[in-house]
Parts: sequence; structure tokens; C-alpha cells
Amino acid sequence: MRDGARLVLLELGVGAVNGAVIGLVTAIAAYPWKGNPWLGLDPAQSSGTFLTTVTDAVGFFSFLGFATIVPNRLLGL
Repeated sequence: MRDGARLVLLELGVGAVNGAVIGLVTAIAAYPWKGNPWLGLDPAQSSGTFLTTVTDAVGFFSFLGFATIVPNRLLGL
């Protein structure tokens, strides 16, 4: 049980660092759009494209993961 608690705390720390880094990178990438009239772009206009891309990628890799795991579990391999 002690190893399990240590593992959970480690995973929480890694997840927090991962979230902070991704948030920082996203903030740095989004900063030029904020109040920049010469850029003339609205990030909300392209959000649909990004959302569709992420949804498709997650669905595709989830399908591949299930296709890898399920036959092994069903056939007992």
C-alpha cells in the first residue's frame, strides 16, 4: 500500500507539472492574438478546426488502443 500511495503522489506531481507546462506554452502562443489589431485574427474563428482535429486524433488512437487490447483479452493471448 505504501508503494501505491507513493506512485499516486508521483503521478499527481507529474500531472501538475505537465498541466503547468502546457498552460504556459498555450499562454505564450495565444498572447500575440490579444489586442493585436495588425494581426487581424480571432482565435475563436479557428477553434472549431482545432477541436475537430483533437477529437479525431483522440478517437483514432482510442480505437487503435481498443483494437490492440480487446482481442488479447478475449482470446486470452
